Amino acid sequence: MSDSDEVAKRAMWTLAGLGLTSAATAAGGTAGGLGMKGMLAVAEHVKTFKQHRAQERLEAFRLELMGPVTDKEREELLNREFSPDDFTVILESVLADVEFHKIPYYAKLFRALVTEELSGAMRSHLIRSFRSLCAADFQLMEKVCAATQSDERMPDSNAPEHIIRRLLPPTRSQGYDPLAHASAQSLISWGYLKHGERDGIPWPTTLAVTFAKVAGLSSPRI
Repeated sequence: MSDSDEVAKRAMWTLAGLGLTSAATAAGGTAGGLGMKGMLAVAEHVKTFKQHRAQERLEAFRLELMGPVTDKEREELLNREFSPDDFTVILESVLADVEFHKIPYYAKLFRALVTEELSGAMRSHLIRSFRSLCAADFQLMEKVCAATQSDERMPDSNAPEHIIRRLLPPTRSQGYDPLAHASAQSLISWGYLKHGERDGIPWPTTLAVTFAKVAGLSSPRI
């Protein structure tokens, strides 16, 4: 489910509908009182909204965590011990992240923290980067990883470097996408992409191999 889908499921609000008034609509000098009542009403609506949203997100996380795995993997996941700190951080991220459709990535991350042998430094780096990156960053990384699997002997238009260059056209070129480049910079800052080795285009690093495996992305050729 996308963020827009999540919003579309709920009725939209207006401040007037929530009872918030202004001085222009109030008479007899009571605007302040009516306005405060309106704000208290808004606060109650927000409280209820957050409770419903938390329930929806927790259920989505549960389904992602337990769904797309084999019976053997599910059994292992249910019986392996894990750190309460890890679980708390992931669950807080699921509830607080502005992007609903990052929940599948959080589920994959928690599954990896439970079942994979990861160093303390790697666990910390993965948790912090998953929280920081947006869904568009993960999507770009998937496309870059998939592109690296292309046969380098293919014609230029289908060679890995040319596919990635089409994903990230240079500045001032036709088709330049500043949001895609912002995603690339985020991935570079977390050490998953690097510049310079292949005609200046971003290319996956050794760290990207672990990141892709945990996030359920295509395995990159580095």
